[in-house]
Amino acid sequence: MSNACFEVLTLALLVNLCSLLEKSMRLIAYFAFLAATSVPVVHAVAADIAPSDGCHGSCLEYSGTFELNAAWLHPSDTNVGDSSLIVPTVDSNFRLRTTEELSFIAKIKSEPVFDAEPGTNQIFKGAGSYLDVLKAQYDFESFSLWGGKIHPTFGRAWDVTPGLHGTDLAESYDLLDRLGAGASYGFDAAGIANKLQLSAFTVDRTIFSGPLLNDSGRASLIDGGAGNTTGISSVAAALDGCMGGEVDSCYDDGSFGYQLAARYQKGGAGSDGNELGFLGSLNKTVSLTDDTKLKLFGEGAWFRNLQGTADNALVVTGSAAIEMDAATYSRAYSQQKTFVAGESDTFEHLIDATAMYALGENLSIS
Repeated sequence: MSNACFEVLTLALLVNLCSLLEKSMRLIAYFAFLAATSVPVVHAVAADIAPSDGCHGSCLEYSGTFELNAAWLHPSDTNVGDSSLIVPTVDSNFRLRTTEELSFIAKIKSEPVFDAEPGTNQIFKGAGSYLDVLKAQYDFESFSLWGGKIHPTFGRAWDVTPGLHGTDLAESYDLLDRLGAGASYGFDAAGIANKLQLSAFTVDRTIFSGPLLNDSGRASLIDGGAGNTTGISSVAAALDGCMGGEVDSCYDDGSFGYQLAARYQKGGAGSDGNELGFLGSLNKTVSLTDDTKLKLFGEGAWFRNLQGTADNALVVTGSAAIEMDAATYSRAYSQQKTFVAGESDTFEHLIDATAMYALGENLSIS
Protein backbone atom coordinates (compact mmCIF):
# COMPACT_ATOMS: atom_id res chain seq x y z
CA MET A 1 0.00 0.00 0.00
CA SER A 2 1.46 3.43 -0.94
CA ASN A 3 2.30 6.25 1.48
CA ALA A 4 -0.57 8.27 -0.04
CA CYS A 5 -3.04 5.53 0.83
CA PHE A 6 -1.76 5.40 4.43
CA GLU A 7 -2.16 9.17 4.69
CA VAL A 8 -5.77 8.98 3.51
CA LEU A 9 -6.29 6.24 6.09
CA THR A 10 -4.95 8.57 8.76
CA LEU A 11 -7.12 11.41 7.41
CA ALA A 12 -10.30 9.35 7.61
CA LEU A 13 -9.64 8.13 11.14
CA LEU A 14 -8.69 11.58 12.44
CA VAL A 15 -11.15 13.66 10.44
CA ASN A 16 -12.05 15.73 13.50
CA LEU A 17 -8.45 16.99 13.81
CA CYS A 18 -8.70 19.67 11.14
CA SER A 19 -5.13 20.91 11.13
CA LEU A 20 -3.65 17.43 10.67
CA LEU A 21 -6.29 16.57 8.09
CA GLU A 22 -5.50 19.63 5.99
CA LYS A 23 -1.77 18.87 5.96
CA SER A 24 -2.31 15.20 5.00
CA MET A 25 -4.72 15.97 2.17
CA ARG A 26 -2.44 18.58 0.67
CA LEU A 27 0.46 16.14 0.61
CA ILE A 28 -1.63 13.36 -0.94
CA ALA A 29 -3.01 15.66 -3.64
CA TYR A 30 0.47 16.95 -4.45
CA PHE A 31 1.97 13.50 -5.05
CA ALA A 32 -1.12 12.29 -6.93
CA PHE A 33 -0.90 15.29 -9.24
CA LEU A 34 2.84 14.82 -9.89
CA ALA A 35 2.38 11.12 -10.66
CA ALA A 36 -0.51 11.73 -13.02
CA THR A 37 1.07 14.52 -15.03
CA SER A 38 4.18 12.44 -15.71
CA VAL A 39 2.26 10.09 -18.06
CA PRO A 40 3.31 10.85 -21.69
CA VAL A 41 -0.01 10.83 -23.57
CA VAL A 42 -2.21 13.36 -25.40
CA HIS A 43 -5.76 13.14 -24.06
CA ALA A 44 -5.67 9.69 -22.53
CA VAL A 45 -8.25 8.28 -20.12
CA ALA A 46 -7.38 5.50 -17.69
CA ALA A 47 -10.35 3.39 -16.63
CA ASP A 48 -11.19 2.97 -12.96
CA ILE A 49 -8.89 0.63 -11.11
CA ALA A 50 -11.15 -2.15 -9.87
CA PRO A 51 -11.12 -2.75 -6.10
CA SER A 52 -10.18 -6.13 -4.77
CA ASP A 53 -12.96 -8.70 -4.95
CA GLY A 54 -11.83 -9.98 -1.56
CA CYS A 55 -12.44 -6.71 0.28
CA HIS A 56 -14.46 -7.76 3.31
CA GLY A 57 -14.27 -6.31 6.79
CA SER A 58 -11.33 -3.91 7.21
CA CYS A 59 -9.59 -2.89 3.97
CA LEU A 60 -8.73 0.08 1.79
CA GLU A 61 -9.97 0.37 -1.81
CA TYR A 62 -8.62 2.74 -4.45
CA SER A 63 -9.74 3.72 -7.94
CA GLY A 64 -8.58 6.53 -10.16
CA THR A 65 -8.81 8.14 -13.58
CA PHE A 66 -6.39 10.36 -15.47
CA GLU A 67 -7.02 12.62 -18.46
CA LEU A 68 -4.56 14.79 -20.36
CA ASN A 69 -6.22 17.27 -22.71
CA ALA A 70 -4.36 19.16 -25.44
CA ALA A 71 -6.00 21.95 -27.44
CA TRP A 72 -5.11 24.72 -29.89
CA LEU A 73 -7.31 27.82 -29.82
CA HIS A 74 -7.71 30.34 -32.62
CA PRO A 75 -9.79 33.34 -31.46
CA SER A 76 -12.12 35.30 -33.73
CA ASP A 77 -10.49 38.53 -32.56
CA THR A 78 -7.48 39.07 -34.85
CA ASN A 79 -5.84 41.25 -32.21
CA VAL A 80 -5.53 38.23 -29.91
CA GLY A 81 -2.96 35.59 -30.74
CA ASP A 82 -3.40 31.82 -30.83
CA SER A 83 -2.89 29.77 -27.72
CA SER A 84 -2.08 26.18 -26.84
CA LEU A 85 -3.40 24.27 -23.83
CA ILE A 86 -2.17 21.09 -22.16
CA VAL A 87 -4.11 20.48 -18.95
CA PRO A 88 -4.52 17.35 -16.77
CA THR A 89 -7.50 16.07 -14.81
CA VAL A 90 -6.96 13.45 -12.09
CA ASP A 91 -9.60 11.74 -9.93
CA SER A 92 -8.41 9.70 -6.93
CA ASN A 93 -11.02 7.77 -4.94
CA PHE A 94 -10.35 6.11 -1.59
CA ARG A 95 -12.70 3.99 0.49
CA LEU A 96 -11.64 2.72 3.92
CA ARG A 97 -13.88 -0.07 5.16
CA THR A 98 -13.60 -0.47 8.91
CA THR A 99 -16.44 -3.02 9.04
CA GLU A 100 -18.84 -4.54 6.51
CA GLU A 101 -21.24 -1.65 7.20
CA LEU A 102 -19.06 1.38 8.04
CA SER A 103 -16.86 3.13 5.45
CA PHE A 104 -14.89 6.37 5.20
CA ILE A 105 -14.81 7.77 1.66
CA ALA A 106 -12.51 10.44 0.18
CA LYS A 107 -12.26 11.78 -3.37
CA ILE A 108 -9.47 14.14 -4.46
CA LYS A 109 -9.74 15.92 -7.79
CA SER A 110 -6.98 17.76 -9.65
CA GLU A 111 -7.94 19.91 -12.64
CA PRO A 112 -7.53 23.43 -14.07
CA VAL A 113 -9.01 25.96 -11.65
CA PHE A 114 -7.84 29.13 -13.44
CA ASP A 115 -8.73 30.03 -17.03
CA ALA A 116 -5.89 30.99 -19.34
CA GLU A 117 -5.73 34.55 -20.59
CA PRO A 118 -6.72 34.87 -24.28
CA GLY A 119 -3.67 34.54 -26.49
CA THR A 120 -1.46 32.96 -23.82
CA ASN A 121 -0.36 29.34 -23.53
CA GLN A 122 -1.37 27.21 -20.58
CA ILE A 123 1.02 24.26 -20.37
CA PHE A 124 0.51 22.40 -17.07
CA LYS A 125 -0.48 25.70 -15.47
CA GLY A 126 -3.55 26.85 -13.62
CA ALA A 127 -4.21 23.42 -12.09
CA GLY A 128 -5.29 22.85 -8.52
CA SER A 129 -6.19 19.94 -6.29
CA TYR A 130 -9.20 19.98 -4.02
CA LEU A 131 -11.20 17.66 -1.82
CA ASP A 132 -14.46 16.74 -3.58
CA VAL A 133 -15.84 14.26 -1.01
CA LEU A 134 -14.92 13.31 2.55
CA LYS A 135 -17.67 11.41 4.35
CA ALA A 136 -18.53 8.56 6.66
CA GLN A 137 -21.12 6.12 5.31
CA TYR A 138 -23.07 3.36 7.03
CA ASP A 139 -24.79 0.70 4.88
CA PHE A 140 -27.29 -1.82 6.17
CA GLU A 141 -29.50 -3.96 3.94
CA SER A 142 -31.18 -1.56 1.47
CA PHE A 143 -30.45 1.60 3.46
CA SER A 144 -27.43 3.92 3.53
CA LEU A 145 -26.66 6.89 5.76
CA TRP A 146 -23.79 9.34 5.26
CA GLY A 147 -22.43 12.66 6.47
CA GLY A 148 -19.49 15.01 5.94
CA LYS A 149 -18.40 16.82 2.81
CA ILE A 150 -20.88 15.35 0.35
CA HIS A 151 -21.91 15.51 -3.30
CA PRO A 152 -25.74 15.64 -3.25
CA THR A 153 -27.42 13.90 -6.18
CA PHE A 154 -29.06 16.23 -8.68
CA GLY A 155 -28.83 15.42 -12.38
CA ARG A 156 -26.64 13.15 -14.47
CA ALA A 157 -25.78 15.24 -17.54
CA TRP A 158 -22.82 16.85 -15.76
CA ASP A 159 -21.33 13.37 -15.34
CA VAL A 160 -22.39 11.00 -18.15
CA THR A 161 -22.82 13.16 -21.29
CA PRO A 162 -20.28 11.78 -23.80
CA GLY A 163 -17.63 13.85 -25.57
CA LEU A 164 -14.66 15.99 -24.64
CA HIS A 165 -16.89 18.93 -23.70
CA GLY A 166 -20.32 17.32 -23.47
CA THR A 167 -20.63 17.98 -19.73
CA ASP A 168 -19.40 21.59 -19.75
CA LEU A 169 -22.75 23.39 -19.68
CA ALA A 170 -24.53 20.97 -17.32
CA GLU A 171 -21.70 21.29 -14.78
CA SER A 172 -23.05 24.73 -13.93
CA TYR A 173 -25.84 23.20 -11.81
CA ASP A 174 -23.86 20.39 -10.18
CA LEU A 175 -23.99 20.47 -6.36
CA LEU A 176 -20.33 20.66 -5.39
CA ASP A 177 -18.65 21.64 -2.10
CA ARG A 178 -21.53 20.88 0.25
CA LEU A 179 -21.45 19.95 3.94
CA GLY A 180 -24.32 17.90 5.28
CA ALA A 181 -25.89 14.48 5.55
CA GLY A 182 -28.04 12.16 3.48
CA ALA A 183 -29.80 8.84 3.24
CA SER A 184 -30.84 6.44 0.49
CA TYR A 185 -33.15 3.46 0.13
CA GLY A 186 -32.94 0.92 -2.68
CA PHE A 187 -35.87 -1.16 -3.89
CA ASP A 188 -37.03 -3.16 -6.92
CA ALA A 189 -40.28 -2.40 -8.73
CA ALA A 190 -41.61 -3.46 -12.15
CA GLY A 191 -38.32 -5.11 -13.05
CA ILE A 192 -36.34 -1.91 -12.37
CA ALA A 193 -33.78 -1.31 -9.63
CA ASN A 194 -34.65 1.98 -7.92
CA LYS A 195 -32.94 4.25 -5.41
CA LEU A 196 -34.45 7.15 -3.47
CA GLN A 197 -31.92 9.66 -2.09
CA LEU A 198 -32.42 12.62 0.24
CA SER A 199 -29.78 15.17 1.28
CA ALA A 200 -29.69 18.21 3.58
CA PHE A 201 -26.70 20.53 3.33
CA THR A 202 -25.05 23.94 3.24
CA VAL A 203 -22.10 25.33 1.28
CA ASP A 204 -18.70 24.16 2.54
CA ARG A 205 -16.82 27.09 4.08
CA THR A 206 -14.12 25.07 5.86
CA ILE A 207 -10.44 24.82 4.97
CA PHE A 208 -11.45 22.28 2.29
CA SER A 209 -13.60 24.69 0.28
CA GLY A 210 -10.56 25.85 -1.70
CA PRO A 211 -7.51 24.27 -3.36
CA LEU A 212 -5.52 21.93 -1.12
CA LEU A 213 -2.10 23.22 -2.15
CA ASN A 214 -2.67 26.81 -1.07
CA ASP A 215 -4.88 28.82 1.28
CA SER A 216 -6.66 30.91 -1.36
CA GLY A 217 -10.21 30.63 -2.58
CA ARG A 218 -12.01 29.52 0.62
CA ALA A 219 -15.76 30.22 0.51
CA SER A 220 -17.30 32.61 3.05
CA LEU A 221 -20.77 33.79 4.01
CA ILE A 222 -20.22 37.19 2.41
CA ASP A 223 -19.90 35.48 -1.00
CA GLY A 224 -23.64 34.82 -0.90
CA GLY A 225 -25.29 32.64 -3.49
CA ALA A 226 -27.71 29.73 -3.29
CA GLY A 227 -27.23 27.53 -0.22
CA ASN A 228 -24.47 29.68 1.29
CA THR A 229 -26.10 30.27 4.67
CA THR A 230 -25.46 29.56 8.31
CA GLY A 231 -26.63 26.07 9.25
CA ILE A 232 -28.30 23.38 7.17
CA SER A 233 -30.81 25.24 5.00
CA SER A 234 -30.89 23.40 1.65
CA VAL A 235 -32.27 20.03 0.55
CA ALA A 236 -32.19 17.80 -2.53
CA ALA A 237 -34.15 14.67 -3.43
CA ALA A 238 -33.65 12.24 -6.31
CA LEU A 239 -35.35 9.06 -7.49
CA ASP A 240 -33.24 6.95 -9.86
CA GLY A 241 -34.11 3.74 -11.65
CA CYS A 242 -32.26 1.32 -13.90
CA MET A 243 -33.13 -1.76 -15.93
CA GLY A 244 -30.35 -4.22 -16.65
CA GLY A 245 -27.70 -2.60 -14.47
CA GLU A 246 -26.82 -0.87 -11.23
CA VAL A 247 -28.40 2.53 -10.58
CA ASP A 248 -25.05 4.30 -10.10
CA SER A 249 -23.69 3.05 -13.47
CA CYS A 250 -26.91 2.89 -15.47
CA TYR A 251 -25.75 4.93 -18.46
CA ASP A 252 -22.73 2.67 -18.99
CA ASP A 253 -24.25 -0.73 -18.15
CA GLY A 254 -28.05 -0.49 -18.12
CA SER A 255 -30.54 -0.85 -20.96
CA PHE A 256 -32.90 1.84 -19.61
CA GLY A 257 -32.72 4.37 -16.80
CA TYR A 258 -34.29 7.49 -15.40
CA GLN A 259 -33.89 10.18 -12.76
CA LEU A 260 -36.41 12.59 -11.24
CA ALA A 261 -34.91 15.19 -8.92
CA ALA A 262 -35.71 18.41 -7.07
CA ARG A 263 -33.74 20.82 -4.91
CA TYR A 264 -34.23 23.87 -2.73
CA GLN A 265 -31.36 26.17 -1.76
CA LYS A 266 -31.90 29.10 0.55
CA GLY A 267 -30.40 32.32 -0.76
CA GLY A 268 -27.35 33.69 1.02
CA ALA A 269 -26.08 37.25 1.43
CA GLY A 270 -27.21 39.54 -1.39
CA SER A 271 -29.43 36.92 -3.01
CA ASP A 272 -32.62 37.91 -4.83
CA GLY A 273 -34.47 34.79 -3.77
CA ASN A 274 -34.30 31.12 -2.81
CA GLU A 275 -33.40 28.74 -5.62
CA LEU A 276 -35.87 26.01 -6.59
CA GLY A 277 -35.00 23.42 -9.24
CA PHE A 278 -36.64 20.43 -10.91
CA LEU A 279 -35.00 17.92 -13.22
CA GLY A 280 -35.71 14.79 -15.25
CA SER A 281 -33.47 12.54 -17.35
CA LEU A 282 -33.71 9.33 -19.39
CA ASN A 283 -31.17 7.01 -20.95
CA LYS A 284 -31.70 4.10 -23.34
CA THR A 285 -29.25 1.65 -24.91
CA VAL A 286 -30.23 -0.03 -28.20
CA SER A 287 -28.29 -3.02 -29.59
CA LEU A 288 -27.97 -2.47 -33.35
CA THR A 289 -25.80 -5.55 -33.92
CA ASP A 290 -23.88 -7.95 -31.69
CA ASP A 291 -20.95 -5.52 -31.60
CA THR A 292 -22.69 -2.16 -32.05
CA LYS A 293 -24.71 -0.24 -29.48
CA LEU A 294 -26.49 3.10 -29.61
CA LYS A 295 -26.60 4.99 -26.32
CA LEU A 296 -29.18 7.78 -26.02
CA PHE A 297 -29.42 10.29 -23.20
CA GLY A 298 -31.55 13.33 -22.47
CA GLU A 299 -31.97 15.67 -19.51
CA GLY A 300 -33.94 18.82 -18.81
CA ALA A 301 -33.73 21.09 -15.75
CA TRP A 302 -35.68 24.21 -14.76
CA PHE A 303 -34.63 26.69 -12.07
CA ARG A 304 -36.33 29.58 -10.33
CA ASN A 305 -33.91 32.16 -8.90
CA LEU A 306 -30.94 30.35 -10.40
CA GLN A 307 -27.97 30.48 -8.00
CA GLY A 308 -29.91 32.94 -5.86
CA THR A 309 -30.27 35.55 -8.62
CA ALA A 310 -33.49 37.13 -9.87
CA ASP A 311 -33.26 35.05 -13.07
CA ASN A 312 -34.93 31.78 -14.02
CA ALA A 313 -33.34 29.26 -16.37
CA LEU A 314 -34.07 26.21 -18.52
CA VAL A 315 -31.20 23.84 -19.35
CA VAL A 316 -31.53 20.90 -21.77
CA THR A 317 -28.96 18.30 -22.82
CA GLY A 318 -29.21 15.52 -25.40
CA SER A 319 -26.65 13.06 -26.70
CA ALA A 320 -26.20 9.98 -28.88
CA ALA A 321 -23.17 7.69 -28.88
CA ILE A 322 -22.47 4.71 -31.15
CA GLU A 323 -20.13 2.09 -29.71
CA MET A 324 -18.50 -0.14 -32.34
CA ASP A 325 -15.99 -2.54 -30.77
CA ALA A 326 -13.12 -0.30 -29.63
CA ALA A 327 -14.46 2.87 -31.30
CA THR A 328 -17.09 5.28 -29.96
CA TYR A 329 -18.58 8.17 -31.94
CA SER A 330 -20.71 10.69 -30.04
CA ARG A 331 -22.66 13.90 -30.56
CA ALA A 332 -23.95 16.05 -27.72
CA TYR A 333 -25.95 19.26 -27.60
CA SER A 334 -26.70 21.51 -24.61
CA GLN A 335 -28.63 24.75 -24.36
CA GLN A 336 -29.31 27.11 -21.48
CA LYS A 337 -32.01 29.73 -21.80
CA THR A 338 -31.85 32.30 -19.02
CA PHE A 339 -34.95 34.38 -18.36
CA VAL A 340 -33.22 37.56 -17.22
CA ALA A 341 -35.34 39.72 -14.92
CA GLY A 342 -36.22 43.02 -16.63
CA GLU A 343 -34.04 42.33 -19.67
CA SER A 344 -33.99 40.21 -22.83
CA ASP A 345 -33.54 36.46 -22.44
CA THR A 346 -30.09 35.05 -23.12
CA PHE A 347 -29.07 31.77 -24.77
CA GLU A 348 -25.96 29.64 -24.46
CA HIS A 349 -25.37 26.69 -26.79
CA LEU A 350 -22.78 23.91 -26.81
CA ILE A 351 -22.27 21.31 -29.56
CA ASP A 352 -19.74 18.52 -29.13
CA ALA A 353 -18.64 15.88 -31.65
CA THR A 354 -16.07 13.36 -30.42
CA ALA A 355 -14.48 10.16 -31.67
CA MET A 356 -12.79 7.88 -29.13
CA TYR A 357 -10.74 4.73 -29.62
CA ALA A 358 -9.89 2.30 -26.84
CA LEU A 359 -6.22 1.32 -26.95
CA GLY A 360 -6.72 -1.25 -24.21
CA GLU A 361 -8.75 -2.01 -21.13
CA ASN A 362 -7.42 0.99 -19.22
CA LEU A 363 -6.42 3.45 -21.97
CA SER A 364 -8.26 5.36 -24.70
CA ILE A 365 -7.62 8.34 -26.96
CA SER A 366 -10.13 10.94 -28.21
